Amino acid sequence: MEFDVRDAGGRLLTWSEFRARQSNGAGDDGYDDFLVDGTTLQVLTPWPLEEGPGTFALDRPAGRVTLALAWDTSDGYGQLFLDLPAAGTHEFSETAAEQAAVELDLQLRERPWYSPSVPVQEARSAATDLLARMRAQDDPARRGALAAQALDALVHAQLAVQEESGRQRAGDRPVVLGVTFDDPSRHDALAAVRDLTPVGQPWVRYVFDVADGPEAYRADVAAARASGVQVLGQFLDSSQFAGVSQPQWQRRVADYVRAFPDVAAWEVGNEVNGGWTGPDAGAKTRWAATHVKQNSSARTLVTLYWQLGEGEAVESVFTWAAANLPGTDVDDVGLSVYPEEHPLGASLDRVLRTLRQAYPGRRLLLTELGYGAADLRPLWWWGTRGDTAAARVQVARFYASAVNGIGDGGTFWWYFLQDALPPSPVHAALAAPGAGSSGTPVAWRVPRGLRTLRGRGRGRGRGRG
Repeated sequence: MEFDVRDAGGRLLTWSEFRARQSNGAGDDGYDDFLVDGTTLQVLTPWPLEEGPGTFALDRPAGRVTLALAWDTSDGYGQLFLDLPAAGTHEFSETAAEQAAVELDLQLRERPWYSPSVPVQEARSAATDLLARMRAQDDPARRGALAAQALDALVHAQLAVQEESGRQRAGDRPVVLGVTFDDPSRHDALAAVRDLTPVGQPWVRYVFDVADGPEAYRADVAAARASGVQVLGQFLDSSQFAGVSQPQWQRRVADYVRAFPDVAAWEVGNEVNGGWTGPDAGAKTRWAATHVKQNSSARTLVTLYWQLGEGEAVESVFTWAAANLPGTDVDDVGLSVYPEEHPLGASLDRVLRTLRQAYPGRRLLLTELGYGAADLRPLWWWGTRGDTAAARVQVARFYASAVNGIGDGGTFWWYFLQDALPPSPVHAALAAPGAGSSGTPVAWRVPRGLRTLRGRGRGRGRGRG
């Protein structure tokens, strides 16, 4: 099947121009197109796109098939899911815009408790108007231009709905709200964690280093509990996972569980589908989950590293999880999201829905988040292009809010000690409604012109040029 891709001015993009836009000019490292099962989002065909008579072509497998790739709007790069129509020639933005309108309606239906603000209603109306104008246009160039503009507006409206509804939901029910300390000895920063929420207990994820046994952290766990902060213990960061053998891992898990019977939750695997975690990451995770459930009352968490097309097919979230994630002994399933390395954005909602279908009864959390750190590779951008500080706040605000809509909270900003101590605006963006300045409503608008080093060695896609 073939696709024509037009920009917001109606100009037909060449294959090379399309590739440059998809990858944000990064070339091969940014070619992240995968064909996935439209229901499970498990990978069917990696890197299927090739030059076509219009812009691009692909071989369509039978069944419900979805094209996944990074694509930009005025809000930045996100994960675009394009459910493939029947074979033939189609206009890319028009197909995506029609599906984005259906997705927006679905997001509103699944939030019957949500009361959209006037700005969000206006954003939706602007998108709907552009879609109607597109449908009424016969000229291919003009129709394509309106389709690109409608897609931009519809994605913006989805982001607005997810963020605003998530903040409303967080104000109406208890949700998990946590951050990460890569240095658990920073007892002075626990007050900033406590200030994130006016009610309930916030969480801190302590990163326990491979060189240390549990005695090194006894005072840190006690300090958190004394401050009214719940502890999520991370046996090992993903960057250290492959460096320990299975027997070493089992001894470590057993030692930590025995030493800290009052830790409320254990992360039994961090970013376990990352290509750097080793071939036995699944086995280690399953063993730890079973051991924790058999030897403590703590909750168990597995964090999946959000990627779809930026690494090998077997490492993608849903493909890896289907093959490796335990069917039992896991209470919480989390996502690690770094938008400049692996775009997600408005597709967060579909990803969470798919996780809910795959793992019913589990809490769905955002359990790692960051943007703009020195050890990250900024292939794509989100929020405000060219202004990392502003974009970092926008990333924190959107994801910390949106995950509460149909998920159960979390966030666990990885660089909290570096980025988010007061008076940083990141702290306010992460905070629950009613906690200090973070209670200010988000000023959603119609887009203008409608137009710590971790040494992960994260893998990249090897798409066709």
